[in-house]
Amino acid sequence: MVVLALSSEYSRHLAAGSEHKIKSVAEVIAGVVIAVVLIGLVFSRRHLKRLLATIGSQIAVYERRPWRLSGALLSSMLLTACNVLCLYSCMLAIGVHLPLIVVMLIFTFGLSTGTVTPTPGGLGGFEAGLTAGFVAYHIGSGSALAIALLFRLITYWLMLLVGIVAFIMSQRKHVFNS
Repeated sequence: MVVLALSSEYSRHLAAGSEHKIKSVAEVIAGVVIAVVLIGLVFSRRHLKRLLATIGSQIAVYERRPWRLSGALLSSMLLTACNVLCLYSCMLAIGVHLPLIVVMLIFTFGLSTGTVTPTPGGLGGFEAGLTAGFVAYHIGSGSALAIALLFRLITYWLMLLVGIVAFIMSQRKHVFNS
């Protein structure tokens, strides 16, 4: 939501200020509030307290080693930045031009849809989210799908093949055998 609010095109869209646009924003906010309330209803207070206590105890482990938490946070942020840049490069390779902040928003949307998809690695949902995100920014559906599939080929399938080759080579050299 922060990236969406900071996007200059979206801010200008809201600044144009018709009642319909304000109503749409209000509907989105109401939807988020309803989703949060529903999640709260699904989790009982006891379950929620237990979950928060578990999270607190896991964070407390890092209290003695704050550099590990900082390193984990930094590496996670760098990985996300690299994925966004890879998506941006795939977009440019197809011949589509959008601002980097929009690509970050589309990546976030794709990641969100992939997370709720009950498949390994969000397979299918992630691509659908990326495609829908690009289509929402007036990119043709064929180009949007090509960008999503190229990105997924590079970041998922190619890495899977590299892992398989590394596993086979380690088995041949008996690295994991005791």
